[in-house]
Amino acid sequence: MLPEPASPREPCQPRQPGTPQLLVETQCLESQCRVPHGTASRFLRAARHLAASGRPVIVFLIDDGVRSAVGPQPGVTGILTAGGQVWADRESLADRAIPAAQLTPGVVAAALDKVAPLLFDPAVQVVWH
Repeated sequence: MLPEPASPREPCQPRQPGTPQLLVETQCLESQCRVPHGTASRFLRAARHLAASGRPVIVFLIDDGVRSAVGPQPGVTGILTAGGQVWADRESLADRAIPAAQLTPGVVAAALDKVAPLLFDPAVQVVWH
């Protein structure tokens, strides 16, 4: 039997509507992968819904996720149209020989050092997929 905690846990507080959201996608879209995962497009749809609800949303595509930005891609365009931002990791683009000119219009090629401060900011809600 486990001992009782010294103090009761505080209930998890819901995030406020204006809480910045950083959504990190590492997987490629199902149509672009040799072994489709089936969840990248759903993750991007969720990002679009968050942006459409008025939340500040940044989607950071890294590793195979940068393939989602080669476009135009409807999932990425939907996020941008809804008011979100989409950044693609420069190093991941270079590793895959994807030039910035091939990115969906509006996608920003960004270095990881631009994203790192957001990862450690307690005011930013981060989801890594």
